[in-house]
Amino acid sequence: MSFFDTAVNKVSNWSYLKQILVTSVLALFLKAPFILATEWILNKVGLGNNQILSADMQIPDITGWAFYTGIFIAPVIETLIAQTLPILACQRLKFSTTATTLTSASVFSLLHLPVLGFLPGAFIIGIIFAIVFLASQKKHGKNSAYLTTATVHSLHNFYAFILTAVLPL
Repeated sequence: MSFFDTAVNKVSNWSYLKQILVTSVLALFLKAPFILATEWILNKVGLGNNQILSADMQIPDITGWAFYTGIFIAPVIETLIAQTLPILACQRLKFSTTATTLTSASVFSLLHLPVLGFLPGAFIIGIIFAIVFLASQKKHGKNSAYLTTATVHSLHNFYAFILTAVLPL
């Protein structure tokens, strides 16, 4: 049994509330070291001030439309494109849980191009969202998996907005 099989089994035994709260916070804190390391590398090679490459492009704007889009629109669309469709396709093709999770995480991170500084962090978040989707699907079916994952994503973005407002970078 792979790490991802174990994670899916463990998370599938959690309540909805625990899945949503724990994984949304976990995604927030696990992505940070990867984003910081990538930014450090970009700075070392002289590309840190490039707005397109910098993770600073992913720092949410707490004002009106950006807030609404980041909390309500992006999670719904990105969950469909990066978790639901790739995971269901991988399952039809009989991919392993590991391959399915990594495929979904790859799609999720690629949705955040051209911001290279954010890709490793987005990949980590994508892994967590894929695990949530698979765990919820295992316990409650694909519709519940979609709603649970979109909610985790939305709450994760909400936390990011709040942290950005409280701790401006």
